Amino acid sequence: MRDFKDWPYLKTFAKKIGSGITPRGGETAYRSCGVPFIRSQNVRSGKLVLDGVAFIDEKQHLSMSNSWVQPLDVLLNITGASIGRSCVVPTNVAVANVNQHVCIIRLNGEFNPHYVSCFLNSPYGQKQVWSFQGGGSREGLNYAQVGAFRLPKPSLREQVRIAEVLYAWEEATDQVDRLIDAKKRFVRGILAGSVSDAREVAKNDGWEKTTIGEVATLVQQRVNWDEDASYRLITVRRGCGGLVFRGDRKGHEILTKDMYTVRAGDFLISKRQVVHGAWAMVTPEFDGGHVSKEYACLRAKPGKLWMPYFDWLSRTERLQHEAFICSYGVDIEKMVLNVDWLLQTPLLLPRSIETQKAMAAGLDCLQREVQLLQAQMEALSRQKRGLMQKLLTGEWRVPARDGEVDAMADRVAEEAAQ
Repeated sequence: MRDFKDWPYLKTFAKKIGSGITPRGGETAYRSCGVPFIRSQNVRSGKLVLDGVAFIDEKQHLSMSNSWVQPLDVLLNITGASIGRSCVVPTNVAVANVNQHVCIIRLNGEFNPHYVSCFLNSPYGQKQVWSFQGGGSREGLNYAQVGAFRLPKPSLREQVRIAEVLYAWEEATDQVDRLIDAKKRFVRGILAGSVSDAREVAKNDGWEKTTIGEVATLVQQRVNWDEDASYRLITVRRGCGGLVFRGDRKGHEILTKDMYTVRAGDFLISKRQVVHGAWAMVTPEFDGGHVSKEYACLRAKPGKLWMPYFDWLSRTERLQHEAFICSYGVDIEKMVLNVDWLLQTPLLLPRSIETQKAMAAGLDCLQREVQLLQAQMEALSRQKRGLMQKLLTGEWRVPARDGEVDAMADRVAEEAAQ
């Protein structure tokens, strides 16, 4: 099975290789109900997503019989950025059409459709997509090229078992992904409840309406310049992406001599990029870093603000909008923050500094959980790619006889548990 030249062509076991058309009227012909009309955005790797699917009416459906799909048809995107993505039409989709960007592959029974879809989504399938595209552009696949795909042909029963193993791995990554999304939504919900519009909200028990300037001080620790000294230059990523090193430079290598030192626990703001979320708390690894006069630095007033909590608040849409309205300029890329305006921005805070600390600690804990889940998902994805390589080339065989101990399933279960 590992000799690619011995693999059969897709066209030799396909009853149909073709695609659909777009109904007359294009986008305006789509309806809110009727017959599902599948487009390339509905075809994901291993899954047909019908949320947000377009619909056409019965008359349009009957006039486009060449684009009809059946349950267990294999769908393959043949144009656009998602070229090469494949899935199987589930059995609960009794009737649907596809457009011209999606290829219908209807098999003759010698191959399992789920196995074929898994192969097309694998590195071996994607490599063939690229080879037909000349290794560079993605102009699109034609039907002859789709038919010229080569696939290994284990027994039909083994094909089913291989697809089951790979789908189980896919479901594991999907579950972790859903859990990550749920935790992120939970964090956003907590933060949204903590930054109700302070311009509108009256004082509540345990909460205090204040301003940024009442709980934080603008600080400037100017550097005593030395041409021979080394300076650790740092900057802030957009999208609340935290701080990053720009590198160490000698004084004589730096054109701008007006530099400032920041300390761990300070809140650093890029005045020209804050409208894009370029602000964050200085973490210990960036303590003593240096920035130019294009940055503003806030320091929490003792007993009034716990800066790690404010760092979390800065990631909310509410405070990012406040940064936007405190900036001036005619072009989004040239807007500059007015720090005095920002200091006057209303802020709703827990009165107790201990409450602020507890809330920040809880959010930090949730963030660590998300990071661990993301690491787990990356590991599962790597393991799935390894399984694809082993299973689809026949290096690992899946026992197919009834009653035989499924060593492969045991191995998969053991790795998943680890």
